[in-house]
Amino acid sequence: MLAFAIFEICYSILDIVVEPTHFSHGTAFVIIVTNTNSLLSKDILMFLDGVYAGFFGSSLALFSIHYIYRYLVSVGGELLRSFGDWRIIFWFCIPLIYGVHWTYVAWVLCPTRNSTTEYVKDAVSSSIGFTADELVYIGPYLYTIEDDGSVTVHLGDTLGSMSLSMGVTSSIFMILYFGMKCYRKLNNMMSHVESQKIRKLQHQLFVALVIQTLVPIFLIHIPSTIVFMAAFMNISLGSLTGVMCVTVALFPAIDPLPTMFIIEEYRKTIFAFLKSPRKCFRREISSKTSIATSSITMKQVITVTV
Repeated sequence: MLAFAIFEICYSILDIVVEPTHFSHGTAFVIIVTNTNSLLSKDILMFLDGVYAGFFGSSLALFSIHYIYRYLVSVGGELLRSFGDWRIIFWFCIPLIYGVHWTYVAWVLCPTRNSTTEYVKDAVSSSIGFTADELVYIGPYLYTIEDDGSVTVHLGDTLGSMSLSMGVTSSIFMILYFGMKCYRKLNNMMSHVESQKIRKLQHQLFVALVIQTLVPIFLIHIPSTIVFMAAFMNISLGSLTGVMCVTVALFPAIDPLPTMFIIEEYRKTIFAFLKSPRKCFRREISSKTSIATSSITMKQVITVTV
């Protein structure tokens, strides 16, 4: 979670500097920055635009590792211990590799080009008001449909987009796969618990896990998949593509909410604090929460809340 916090802070700072605008038109989708009021050159802005895309790729890898870790906490073993020693470096290398790959595809394979500018400039101008001279962007222009109906494929853009699509797909697979394994592990734990209180808490953890598995799917993966598919299918989304930027920003804030509000004692404590903050710090409330949660092992709690 500390890695997530640091990552999101850096991502937010970059977002403020770049001020990206996502736009989809036909067989192209671009991340636009404008150099009108910027002190940075076009080349630097285009590089930062590529780095911005790289951060999105890194976020997909971080989500996957997050769910792998949840599963490993539930089963233990040598791989779990690798998160607590120098081997954690290898885990952090995965999002770094994803980020470098996304930056390379966006900045090198899909830079600002005259052909792409000519294709999107009228739609961009009518939708968000940018002129061709103001456009600095990265993004693929997959293919051109000629007047005679023939199709000219832009190979570099298409291959790059396909590789990024595979990255999105692999992240979805990892989240669903390890989310399901955690689901089964928790279900198995519940079948061996006799205490009604612990069984109730296990059920709440179980529901929170299911919802937390669905959150990144709906906020991150489905919007990005729609953008890729729209370009491949020659469907214009216009400035609606920017919804993906908003949903990515919402994820860190929404992700802990299922645990906070589904688990009864957490929910009661939150509501008690909202009603009377002073009472929340009294010994009675803290001891009640401690007693209710001490019956379950830390391993079982971390499975959902980490």
